[in-house]
Amino acid sequence: MNRGHVGFESLYERTALMMLDREPSVVAIFSQPMWIFWPGRPSPRSHAPDFFIRHSNGDGEIVDMGPHDRIDDVTIQGFEATRRLCDQEGFHYLVMSDLKPVLWRCRAQ
Repeated sequence: MNRGHVGFESLYERTALMMLDREPSVVAIFSQPMWIFWPGRPSPRSHAPDFFIRHSNGDGEIVDMGPHDRIDDVTIQGFEATRRLCDQEGFHYLVMSDLKPVLWRCRAQ
């Protein structure tokens, strides 16, 4: 629906992006739309969500993704902090972590 190229960083993101692009309610998709910074101790944290989606009803949605077996505790903390920020700012939040491996893995021939 975007009618243009949307960047991706992995085959997993590419597959998820193709799935999102086929959703009837999605009218725009933007890759890594922003950086989020959180102050913290012992050091501050930052995170760039994978995609921002605009739906036909005007709603915005932040999307993070990654294969379930590669999401560690630090990543989960970042996802939780991003979810809290989205709740505060009125955006929906989605973590896509359960795509079937056969959809996104390339196997050597």
